Amino acid sequence: SFDFQEIKIHLLDTPGYPDFLGHALPALAAVETAAIVINAQNGLEMMTGRFVQWAAKRGLDRLIIVNKIDAENVDLEALLERIQQAFGRECLPLNLPAGKASKVSDCFFAPSGESDFSSVEDAHRKLVDQVVEIDEKLMERYLEKGEVTPEELHEPLERALREGHLIPVVFTSAKTGAGIGELLE
Repeated sequence: SFDFQEIKIHLLDTPGYPDFLGHALPALAAVETAAIVINAQNGLEMMTGRFVQWAAKRGLDRLIIVNKIDAENVDLEALLERIQQAFGRECLPLNLPAGKASKVSDCFFAPSGESDFSSVEDAHRKLVDQVVEIDEKLMERYLEKGEVTPEELHEPLERALREGHLIPVVFTSAKTGAGIGELLE
């Protein structure tokens, strides 16, 4: 457990190896959000898919964390595409690696950032499009104005997460700390 910006966070770390499934699966009963960590070097592994499915069956918010973004010989763009193919187009990046994976750029609140692949602006647009689908009135305003404020998106974002309409993908490096602060935000 730890405090972050006056919020108490309880983190349950479970093993991802199939041998420890009996120890890991019961943790899903005790959480609101299942954060599934994918090693960028290894890519999608057998248990990754199973944990995403089990979390969905339990009706949990899901978050995919791609770690080790700064490791050698990783293709993060291809990995993101495989994640979307495996778990659905609702898996959208909340941030994108930048500066040769030394940092990340926020795709939700700061759409003008730089990235190592793709476009932060395009990722922002896809996120907003996905979130506004949850709220008919917000969608109408978005279609009329072409943009909505972050304040208007807060509640629909939470609802999209609860309903599995959005599964955020975040990029991090536990080694350098890139993306960790943004993940906590």
